[in-house]
Amino acid sequence: MNSRAAQHFPTVVHLNGERVLWNRLEKKPLENRPEERVRLRFIDYLNLECGWPASRIASEVAVSNQKANHDFRKKKRRADLICYNTQLQPEILIECKAESVKLDTRTAAQAARYNHELGTRTICITNGLTDFWYSVSDKSITRLDSPPLTSNNRLDDIRSELKYWQDRGFAGKVINGNMAEWLTGLLAFFWSDHLTWVRRYLTFPQQLSYLQFNQYYRIAHSDEYDSLKTAFGFLCGLDRKSYLTVIFNRDGENRVVLVCDLEKLLTGMPLESSLYTSGAEKKLNLLDFIPDEFLDYPEKVFTELPGYLNNIMLKYG
Repeated sequence: MNSRAAQHFPTVVHLNGERVLWNRLEKKPLENRPEERVRLRFIDYLNLECGWPASRIASEVAVSNQKANHDFRKKKRRADLICYNTQLQPEILIECKAESVKLDTRTAAQAARYNHELGTRTICITNGLTDFWYSVSDKSITRLDSPPLTSNNRLDDIRSELKYWQDRGFAGKVINGNMAEWLTGLLAFFWSDHLTWVRRYLTFPQQLSYLQFNQYYRIAHSDEYDSLKTAFGFLCGLDRKSYLTVIFNRDGENRVVLVCDLEKLLTGMPLESSLYTSGAEKKLNLLDFIPDEFLDYPEKVFTELPGYLNNIMLKYG
């Protein structure tokens, strides 16, 4: 079944000029690895959507092996996530893999081995795209057709506060005027199912002094040009401002990068965007390429935005 974690995003913080993942259960930074991102997204599903108390969710729990000999050269086994019941007994075991990892019988067997020591009644294996849930009894393991958890909180409500997007690196910490309401609504729409664009975490070798591009994006294909793909992302810069970033990819190569300061856009500054191509930077006004109504009705215009912005690619790329 489709993973419920796909609707969530990991919490991030800026430390020493770098954006890193943040485990809000243990209040500590984490290395930005694909498996860690899946685990943090699943924590949000459990805690924010299902209402499972954060105090009863544990990550990277050491799993003992009473039958193994004492060979300390062996790698320690750790369960990715464990949910505890009100009696503080292990209730659910979740094994998390990176999105690129295909879930198979080996993944299920690994989780079952861990659970031999833990004795939970429910097991989930996930790669952030697909979930497999199992019910465990003394004699058998049964695959479930749906998650055994109830979504107590609506995604729309979870995403209705600007802080949700700030904590996940999509919105800056410096927000002025009416920008908070505008940006919150825009991000909620952008990451909803109203847009069918692909969701993907993208990494880039080049970064700017004030902006790191590694983040979740949505990718739109051009109806007119088969070789052109456009990735849209919203990022919090190291300067604590909010940016729209657009990556134009043609024939498998990133040709043009557009970075728009959203506060400057809303306040009508004429040169609010930077265009990077082949190492050169050019300032331009985004409203020269898109309708003015984007500022008042971004949801209406967003589905047509790739078509408008392709003109930038064709002109400068």
